[in-house]
Amino acid sequence: MSTTRTLATALLTAGSLILIACAQNPSASAPAFPGSRPSTGVTEAQNQADSRVVDQIASARCDREDKCGNIGAGKKYERRELCKDAMRGKTAPELTAYKCPLGIDQKQLDACFKQLREQSCSFALAHLFSANECSESALCIK
Repeated sequence: MSTTRTLATALLTAGSLILIACAQNPSASAPAFPGSRPSTGVTEAQNQADSRVVDQIASARCDREDKCGNIGAGKKYERRELCKDAMRGKTAPELTAYKCPLGIDQKQLDACFKQLREQSCSFALAHLFSANECSESALCIK
């Protein structure tokens, strides 16, 4: 009887420790971007992929800003890194794993990059990111 009680106690203790360890996994609830909430089933791999897409779009947007003469001393962005930080800040909330749980459509992403490369500098950048190839509704897989 003593052996059975000892075995039962050991199993309960081991089970409790496993539950505590799983409950304290910080990466399980970490958001893809500050202020966002991951959706159920979103993997860390998807969050990392989405983060790379945000960086690529920010870089492409800054390429356009540079082409249009908006980066440099006394310009809209003093340095390219400041441009990229601003563009990441605008893009990241739009393309989170929460908003795009199925991921980003690569074909649409390519269309977004093409539009950024070809758009005239006279076209306002704000209009470039709404209701077009670079919008959340266009980029998220449905």
